[in-house]
Amino acid sequence: MYEYYPVIGEVRQISDDDAHKLMDEISSQWEGERTPFGRLTYGVYNWAYTETPTEIKLHIPKLNGGGEIPLNTSAKAKFGFDVYGDCFLKI
Repeated sequence: MYEYYPVIGEVRQISDDDAHKLMDEISSQWEGERTPFGRLTYGVYNWAYTETPTEIKLHIPKLNGGGEIPLNTSAKAKFGFDVYGDCFLKI
């Protein structure tokens, strides 16, 4: 069972199968992080960036090919850090 945190809409519990189907639709790559609430999984995106000889600066939430991934305010409120796009908490 997962808690699904969409950018738009209410947080809800969904089955493992439904979570994996949504993940496949949203992003081809996912990253996980342990939280006090369980394992949080969120999409990996190709963020826009600038590079100098001494640093690489990411321009989150802008994507390298154009467009942006919105901040997930529900996830940020629960986990206490910025999360962009839909995410899933394994419960």
